[in-house]
Amino acid sequence: MGNKFRKILNYLDVQSILRISSRINEAKFHSHEINPIITPKESKFTELIVKEKHLRLLHGGVTLTLSQIRRKYWIPQGRQLIRKIINRCLACKKYSFKPADQLSGQLPCDRISQSLPFTVIGVDFTGLVYVKLGNNTEKSYIALFMCAVTRAVQIELVSGLSTRKFILALRCFLSRSN
Repeated sequence: MGNKFRKILNYLDVQSILRISSRINEAKFHSHEINPIITPKESKFTELIVKEKHLRLLHGGVTLTLSQIRRKYWIPQGRQLIRKIINRCLACKKYSFKPADQLSGQLPCDRISQSLPFTVIGVDFTGLVYVKLGNNTEKSYIALFMCAVTRAVQIELVSGLSTRKFILALRCFLSRSN
């Protein structure tokens, strides 16, 4: 361990274990919390401590794992080591996986060429809506006519999903948009 720990105030306890000296000796904590054991960052033992604590904490994050380890051990540059080990954890990779961004395709010619509004349209239907006419409540649908160039929307109320009802809604749309 040598020169790396000269900057840290440390001592050997009665069992010849290297511990860090802290300023909270008067606190009512366990002795291992007041003066934690110093473990080298490169040690296999240290890596096993981090992995075991990470698993016991149900794959907790860097800060949680570090705070729990520091109750008993002091790892120089511990946050970096824990981050490196957690980044290699397959279970954590699985749950923090971010899907790749999809590349956008080329826009169709009709959407980018200059034209009058509603020359090129898209049509969609909403789900069932209930419309109250007087005392009666009737089932209806909404047809959305969207302009591909200006992205404007025109809404038509349709009383059913049949082809005949759609053609009636389309005729109403065409008569208004001419």
